[in-house]
Amino acid sequence: MKSWCTLFPSLLLQSQLFKDDPRLTIPPGAKRCKEFNVHRMPVDSVPQTKVSGDCGVYAIKYIEHLLGRLPLDTICDDSMELFRNKWTVDLWQMCKDASRRLLIGNIHVLYNPSPGDVKLGQIHFLSSRAHVLSEKWGNVPVLLTGDFNSTPQSAIYKFMSSSELNVKLYDRRELSGQRSCHPAQVLGVKQEISSPLSLIDGLLKTSWKDEEIKVATGNSEGHVVVHSLNLNSSYATVKSYTGTREPNGEPLATSYHSKFLGTVDYIWYSDDLLPTRVLDTVSVDILMTTGGLPCQ
Repeated sequence: MKSWCTLFPSLLLQSQLFKDDPRLTIPPGAKRCKEFNVHRMPVDSVPQTKVSGDCGVYAIKYIEHLLGRLPLDTICDDSMELFRNKWTVDLWQMCKDASRRLLIGNIHVLYNPSPGDVKLGQIHFLSSRAHVLSEKWGNVPVLLTGDFNSTPQSAIYKFMSSSELNVKLYDRRELSGQRSCHPAQVLGVKQEISSPLSLIDGLLKTSWKDEEIKVATGNSEGHVVVHSLNLNSSYATVKSYTGTREPNGEPLATSYHSKFLGTVDYIWYSDDLLPTRVLDTVSVDILMTTGGLPCQ
């Protein structure tokens, strides 16, 4: 729980929704606000589900009531159907207003850095399907979000932001950029050393097989993969604290564990949308304290 005690106040503070809350003040000379204290509540005072299927509703309503300082006694199994029905009606009312229609796509791309053709193929399928549905539903705006398991310096990021990529120009294993983001490399503890033999090996392995090109582009005859969405990154667009951002505006890190430290999560939006705020990520010094994000 100690990691969460450090992480939660930082996230709440950077959301700017609770900037006047005295519990989230930063002491003079300190880099971050005080850690939250933890105490175990009596079991009978914490809302708990006794049936399967409503754990997500419980979690959302619990957080909503805590932040709003509302009583918790209305969060019970008997209220779940009411909550679900209200959300359904709210969403339905929003959909009736054509100006508020929005196509949202979510993805969790394969983690393994080596099969870049598979990773690019998954993202290409998502963007292509989103474009088809957007046109079918009257050219509604598009929002693509999730864990793309690709860094801001990668070829896959270039594909998302520029709408096309010539895969023959890149090593299939390096499309995601993850292989150069080991924590020791990012923090400067260990520098990667390249020998002449490893450079030759890298040149030899940039060749693509027809099947790999087909997986990446959807067509074995061509080596350029394209999508028809004009996308921008929300975090790169909305400026924020320099201590949490890279020069291109993307977060310094959205994921941290024993094998990786860097950014792989994004919110891409089409030209019809304009982001005004984003929930900023935590700084690297906080990540060093917590030992991982979301866990070690």
